[in-house]
Formats: sequence, C-alpha cells, structure tokens
Amino acid sequence: MYRLLGLQPDIVDPSYALLLSLVHPDDRAGLDTPDRIRQDGTLRSHSFRVIRPDGSMRILSSRGETYRTADGRPFAAAGIVLDVTGEKQRERAQSVALKGRQALRDEAGVTLHVFTPGHGGQDAPEWALLVDLPPDERARWRANLTAGFETGRSFTATGLLARREGGHGSFEMTLVPMRRPDGVITEWIGLAEPIDEDSGDARREVSDLDATIEGHHLRAARGLLDWSMTDLAEASHLSFSTVRRLEENPNGAADRSRSAAIAALRAAGIRFSQIDGATVAVAVAKV
Repeated sequence: MYRLLGLQPDIVDPSYALLLSLVHPDDRAGLDTPDRIRQDGTLRSHSFRVIRPDGSMRILSSRGETYRTADGRPFAAAGIVLDVTGEKQRERAQSVALKGRQALRDEAGVTLHVFTPGHGGQDAPEWALLVDLPPDERARWRANLTAGFETGRSFTATGLLARREGGHGSFEMTLVPMRRPDGVITEWIGLAEPIDEDSGDARREVSDLDATIEGHHLRAARGLLDWSMTDLAEASHLSFSTVRRLEENPNGAADRSRSAAIAALRAAGIRFSQIDGATVAVAVAKV
C-alpha cells in the first residue's frame, strides 16, 4: 500500500484518514467512510484517483468484505487495493478512438477498417463491409484489396460501399500496413471516404479505361516489371492458364479475372493511361 501511494513506511503511520487525504478531491465523496461501513455493514468496490506526494496521479481499484459477529453485527472490514492506471488509460484511449471514429462516420461519412495480415477467409469479420454489395462489386473489391496486400506497401482502392444514410456510393479506401520492429506486417488500416461527384466521374473514366486494356498491354506491363506469367498469376491470385488466356484473348476471360490482373499490376506500380482518347499507354509510376 505504501508503494501504491508513494509513501515511505518509516515516515508516516497508516490510517484511513491518510488514504482519504491523498484521494483526488472529486473522488472523495464517493468513497466509503468508517461510519457508513459500520452502519450498512458492507464494503463496496471503488475506482478512484490518488495524488501522490511527488505529484503523480494513479488510478486505484479497491474491493473488500466485512466480518460479522455471531449475531450478524459487523465488527471489522478488510480489502485489497490494485493499481489499474494502465488499464483505465487504455480504456479511455479506446473510448476516445471509438468516439473519433463515430464522429468521422457521422460528420464526414469516413469509416475506418482493420484487416489482418492473412486477410482472413471470405467469412472473416473484416470483410463484413462487403456483405450487402452486388456480387461483381464484391469480387472486384476482394481482387483489388488482395492484390494491394501482396505488395506490402500502402495503396488505394476504389469502389462501392454502403452509405451511412442508406444505399451505396463510391468510396476511396487508403490502406496502410502496420509493422512490428522487425518489419513484419501485423495489420492493415484502411480509411474509406466518400468520393465526390467529380472524383466519381474520374473513377468511371478509370473503369472505361480498364475496358480498353488488351492482352498486349498486360504483356507490356509485365515486361516493365520484369514479371513472368507466373509472377502475375501469383500477384493476382489467378491460375497460370487464366493469365495466359487474358493475354491471348482478354475479352474472353471473366471480368473478375481481368480486374484482378489489372489491379495487381497497378498495385505493383504500373499506370495505364489513355492518349488522344484511344491509345492506351503503359508506364511504371515514379516512386
């Protein structure tokens, strides 16, 4: 108890009055007094702040019990006191973070998402944000996010998500890897914010551009990255035969496979652009 209160055992004598004198003024009224314990016969649990002689503040938690005579009268009480400062500070930090996330969602429509390094299976909690989306949009999100995760670098993905007020809207999600000191990724933090009308037009332009990307564009992009077909297959989570079909006849492949390959190339640094409204240019983005 001396250590919790920051006192020297050989300097002060222990007493309940001494404990109360160190309790934060705002918390004293809620603590039990000896008279109340004798009157009620109970010793309640409390959480309170104390200010040590050196000026530092700690948060303590107490719990105890009373002892009674054979006829039921309380004659003594005893309890334990624990330092829960760290626990309470974590709870407060979590509460502040939660309120901040709610404020971002309510005021700006911005949402925060956390993905685990393995990205979970299709039923993992972090994928719940995709539940109400159309199947093709859900597949596109999965392809784009998975391709981005494979790079191990920050990336941005766009698509439809549920709006707070109902329905769906276009969102842009920026994802950043959180790493341990040894560089291993522990989780991905994604911040999704609504895309305004002008940005939505830009997204539609990207979608239109993707529709013009042909097999030789995919091969050129692979060449710029010095990737083999196997490398692209691994990065996009497609089979080797699917990648080969995409490069030979992209219009004959499923849209999901096509989107996955393009997303993997973009995540690796490839930028597709359209020149004169017709010609597709392929380049590596400058770092």
